[in-house]
Amino acid sequence: MKVGTKNTNNLIFIESRWFNTVGFVLAQDFITREYKCYTYKMGGDYNDTFTEDQDIEKIMAHGSTFPMNAARELFSFDTNTDWVYDHPENYL
Repeated sequence: MKVGTKNTNNLIFIESRWFNTVGFVLAQDFITREYKCYTYKMGGDYNDTFTEDQDIEKIMAHGSTFPMNAARELFSFDTNTDWVYDHPENYL
C-alpha cells in the first residue's frame, strides 16, 4: 500500500511490519493527527485470497490497538512529525 493512502476511517497509512502472520500497521488519524498502531493476526482461510494491501486495510479497520511506545521500536518513521502537515498536496 502506498504511504499516505487514506481509508474510510480517516486513517492514513504510514508503515507496516510483518512477523509471520501477525501484521502491525502505523497510521495517522487525519482528523486528530494522532498516530495509532494496530495489530491483527492474518491467516486461516483468508491467507491465500487477500493481497498485502487488503490485509493492511483489514488491520486498520478491525485490528487491535498496539501501544505507541512499543510501535516506536518497530517502525522507523519519526512520529514527532506530522504527515498531513508535511504533505498538504495529498489532502487539499
